[in-house]
Amino acid sequence: MQAGLGLHRTAVAGAFSFGLLLAALSAPRIGRWLDAGHAAAVFRAGAALAVAGLASLAMARGAFGLVLGWSLVGLAMAGLLYEAAFALVGRAFDDAGERLRALAAVTVSGGLASTVFLPLLAWVVDTVGWRGALLLFAASVVAMAVLLERQVLPVLSRPIALPKEAPAGVAHRKVPLAARVVFPLATFAAAGLTTLLVPLLVQRGQAPVAAASALAGFGLAQLPGRLWLLGGRRRVSVALLVWWPLVLQSAGLLVVAMSGGLVAAALGVGVFGLGAGLHTLARPWLLQGLAGPALAGRWNGEVARVQGIARAVGPVLVVAASATLGMPAVLVIVALVLLASVPAARSLASGARRP
Repeated sequence: MQAGLGLHRTAVAGAFSFGLLLAALSAPRIGRWLDAGHAAAVFRAGAALAVAGLASLAMARGAFGLVLGWSLVGLAMAGLLYEAAFALVGRAFDDAGERLRALAAVTVSGGLASTVFLPLLAWVVDTVGWRGALLLFAASVVAMAVLLERQVLPVLSRPIALPKEAPAGVAHRKVPLAARVVFPLATFAAAGLTTLLVPLLVQRGQAPVAAASALAGFGLAQLPGRLWLLGGRRRVSVALLVWWPLVLQSAGLLVVAMSGGLVAAALGVGVFGLGAGLHTLARPWLLQGLAGPALAGRWNGEVARVQGIARAVGPVLVVAASATLGMPAVLVIVALVLLASVPAARSLASGARRP
C-alpha cells in the first residue's frame, strides 16, 4: 500500500491504528447489544461493514481512502472478531466445561489467521496484487456471512433472560478493576514482544528471515493449550487459565531478553505463546462466570476496549522506551510488571470459585 499509493509509512500504519482504535472504542456498545439479544443484527452489520471497508481499501487512491476503509473495517472487527464471538458462544452454553470447549474451538479456528491465512494472504497478494486480494477477501466475507446466516445465528442467537437467582441491580455491576488491569497488561506484553523481537535478533546478528521465523512460532505456540482444552473433558483449574499463563508469558519474555542465540529466543517465544494461548480463553470464560450470561457481553466489551488501546499504543511505547533503555531492558521491565499483576489475577480466580 505504501508503494502503490505513494504514501509515507507513518500514514499507512496510522490509518490501520485508527481502525484498531475504533474497534476498541466500539467494543462496550457492541457488548451491550449482544447482551440485549441482538447478536444476529450485530453480525449482519459487521459483515456489511467488512465488505464495504475492504472494497474501500481496494479502491483507495490516497490517505483519505485508507482512513475511510480502515474505519469501516475497524467497526466491522468490533462486531465480528473474538469479543463478539465469545459473547455469542458463551450465551449458548450453560455448562462451564462445555462453554470452555466451545471457546477453545473458536480460538483454535482464530489461530488459523496467523498459522495458515497469513502465508495464504502473502501468496494471494503476490499473485493478484493487494487490491485484487482485498476484493477477493471481500467476496470471502460475503460467503462467510451466508454461512453464518444459515448455520450459526439461528442456533446461537436465541434470547436469554436474567437468572431468577440474580440479585437486584445485577445489570449495573461493574467490571472488576483487576480484570481491567490484568488482561490489557497481557495484551501490551504481546504487542511489545512482537514489536521488538525481530529488531532485537537482527541486532544480535541473526538474519531477518531467521528472526521472522522465530516470531512466526508465536502463533503456533498458542495452539497446543487450546487444542488440549478443546479435546479434554476433565475439570480445568481456574488458576491454569487465569494466572499461570501470566507466569509463562513473563518467563518467555525473560528468556528472549537474556537469550544470546536464535534457538533460545525461539524457546522464549514458544513459552510466551503457550501462556498467551491459554490466557485468550481466560477472559471470556472468567468474565462469564463472574458476571453471568446477561452481563458477559458488556463486561467483555469494556475489557476489550482497554485491551484494544493497549494493543494500539504498545508498539509505540516499547519502541520509544527501547531507544533510551535498550530492547532487552524493556522486555525485562514488561516481564516484571506482568509478574506483579499475578496477585490481581489470583483475586479474580478466587472470585470465580465462589458459586
